[in-house]
Amino acid sequence: MNNTIPALFKPKVHGVIFDMDGTLLDTEEPSRLVIDGIMREFGKEFTMTMHKTTLGRPPADWTRMAITAAGLSEEIITPEELFKKWEKSMRDMSDRVEELPGGVEVLTALHERGIPIALATSNSRSVVEAKIKHHPKLFSFFSTIVCGDDPAVKRGKPAPDIFRTAGQRLF
Repeated sequence: MNNTIPALFKPKVHGVIFDMDGTLLDTEEPSRLVIDGIMREFGKEFTMTMHKTTLGRPPADWTRMAITAAGLSEEIITPEELFKKWEKSMRDMSDRVEELPGGVEVLTALHERGIPIALATSNSRSVVEAKIKHHPKLFSFFSTIVCGDDPAVKRGKPAPDIFRTAGQRLF
């Protein structure tokens, strides 16, 4: 029996949108460690279990969730203060963030086939810019990068706005 699919039934890929953290870059544990370090300034901790509930969320959401999960209040540290400290630390450590295996190979294969590639990340543009400096090859494949602080993104993840914006900019 022939297992090939006739060309008529093969779906055409018009573009691919990637997330960044935990997909292309190994940032989940470094991010958690940064938040944990901030929480420890107040005698609290921030575990990976807590962190998983905040992943991919926009700053206004994940910072509030992190403060609550750690047992703090916004009178002790505001979401804005937590985000500023986190953002600075993540920019400062961007040279130590590792690429996840296979990412460049997948991006290369898509690029060689002429498939447009976008990046959609909840990170701010300034954090992404720091990561671009340290991973130029990885980021060279993207024809568009949409960040969480992009004015076109009205609602953060899990709402689809960031992915819709990336898709619109691909074409």
